[in-house]
Amino acid sequence: MFQDHLGDCAERMDEDEENIIDREIDRRYNAYTGEVVLKSTVSPKETTITTRATLDGQAYPVDAVFWNAWVDKSKATSDLDDDAYKHYICIEPGTIKDDWVQVQPGQTLTISKTMKVNM
Repeated sequence: MFQDHLGDCAERMDEDEENIIDREIDRRYNAYTGEVVLKSTVSPKETTITTRATLDGQAYPVDAVFWNAWVDKSKATSDLDDDAYKHYICIEPGTIKDDWVQVQPGQTLTISKTMKVNM
């Protein structure tokens, strides 16, 4: 389940286990608990991304943003090359759901992202 930020922000079900980047993408996966595996059609490398969060040492749901600017936004964004959309994607962990985490004084929220490149 993801929230699509390119329109009505409606929640949608993933119909496939695989996302193919062939257009602009801006999604938020709520309380994501799996690994993201990146595969390229131009490289044999495969990258596995794992995200985790803890609040005071206890597991906490972590959301994931999945984004690619595609052609128009790459050209319009000053810190991106015009063809940047061909070479990157953005996958960021966070606690960005509608009911923000409230970290109280003395508490610790830790969010991590681990990337492993498999040749």
